[in-house]
Amino acid sequence: MAAAAPLRRSILLLYALPAFALAMPTIPLYVYLPTFYADGLGVGLAATGAALLIARIFDVVTDPLIGIGSDRLRLPWGRRKPWVAAGAVIAAVALVRLFDPPADVDAVYLGIWAVVLFTGWTLVAVPYAAWGAELSVDYHERARITGAREAAMIAGIVPPPAPPQRWPSCWERPRRPALPRSPGLPSLPGCRRSCCCCAGCRSRPGCGRLRNRR
Repeated sequence: MAAAAPLRRSILLLYALPAFALAMPTIPLYVYLPTFYADGLGVGLAATGAALLIARIFDVVTDPLIGIGSDRLRLPWGRRKPWVAAGAVIAAVALVRLFDPPADVDAVYLGIWAVVLFTGWTLVAVPYAAWGAELSVDYHERARITGAREAAMIAGIVPPPAPPQRWPSCWERPRRPALPRSPGLPSLPGCRRSCCCCAGCRSRPGCGRLRNRR
C-alpha cells in the first residue's frame, strides 16, 4: 500500500502554532501565580493551595466530557476547531482575570477563575491533540505532526520566565495588584493565533479512524 503524501510544512506550522500559545502561561501559572496570591495578595498559602486543588479536581470531570463531545459533535467547521477556538477565548479571559485581580481578591475568586482557565485549556488541549491524529493516516506522518506540536510547546515555555525580576516590586500590595507584563497579556494574541490556525489547518477525510500504518 502506497504511503500517504507528506504534509506541507505550512500545514505543520499552522497546526503547531497553537501549542506555542498554549504553553506560554504554564510556567508563570504553576510557579509564580501561587506565590502571587499567597504572599503578594495575602490570600494565604493554604487557601491558595485549596483553591487550585479544587480547580484541578474539576478537570477529572471536564476532560472526558469534552473528549466525548469533540468526538461526537459535527459542525461545518469540523469536529475539533469549534472547541479549540472557544477554549482559546475562555482561557484568554481567565488568564487576564487571574493575573490582574481586583483589590479585594480572595480564595473564592482564585478558585472560580482557575476553574474557568483549566476548563478553557481542556477545551483546547483535548480536541487539539486528537486533531493531530486526523491530519494524516500515515504512522510516520503522525509522528512528524506530534513532533512539530511538541517542539512548538517547548519553544513556548522558554520566553515567559524571563521577566520575573520585575515582579517582586508589585507584590508589595499596591492599590490594585497586578503582574506587569504578566503572562495573561500574551493570551489575547495567542487566542487570535489559535483561531487563525484553526481556519487554515484542515483534517483529512477518514483520518478519524484508527488506521496507523507501520
